[in-house]
Amino acid sequence: MVLALVDDDCTWLEKAAGILQECADRLSITLELLCFQSGRELLSYAEKPVNAAFIDIELEEENGIKLASTINSQWPECQIIYCTNYVHYAIDVYGTKHSYFLTKPRLEESVDAIVRKLYQIWCMENELLSFHVIKLGKTAFRVKDILYFERKTRQTTLVTTRGKYNLSEKITEITDSLPEGEFTRCHACFTVNLSCIARKNGNSYELVTGESIPISKSFSDMTRRDYLSWCAEQIE
Repeated sequence: MVLALVDDDCTWLEKAAGILQECADRLSITLELLCFQSGRELLSYAEKPVNAAFIDIELEEENGIKLASTINSQWPECQIIYCTNYVHYAIDVYGTKHSYFLTKPRLEESVDAIVRKLYQIWCMENELLSFHVIKLGKTAFRVKDILYFERKTRQTTLVTTRGKYNLSEKITEITDSLPEGEFTRCHACFTVNLSCIARKNGNSYELVTGESIPISKSFSDMTRRDYLSWCAEQIE
């Protein structure tokens, strides 16, 4: 996992890098730490994808919130963690997509929870599942690209952000093999990726794509528990 630190204070950069490395050693997580003294330096870096960036807000002539907005557009999978001395920016940052906002003195006490969560997100971003696609054979898909599985007229279809695939497996076989806590069976004919649900509308889920997936009475209690557990996990 690649983490970037962006701060114009060299002393803080060194201290923060040490805190993060000590945390990684405690958690047995392999980190590559990159230190930048400006947003320009970070945005010009092109060697490896940056999975998360710890950004100060006041960066000499630059603004860390504007930098985060650029990162949101250019590297949408990069997690943003604001780490600043100025708590009054706590409201301003909500114009950008970010994972955490904390003051610098709190980094050491919060670092384990933050790095653990970032690592979990990174693992999910890179998690693969394999299925037997008709005419293609066993094929791997990124979990984050899977929207839902649909069973119709004795055929299971995998619907992804990149297209649809007809599978050999039955939907019950697929559902039983999926990672716990990441999918929910909401109907006899549908199993949905929880991370792709935008909202619950009565007896259906609206996906981030705008599609509507029905929730049947027989699965309503189970899928409600799955959905609430997943939502709770996102805000821990």
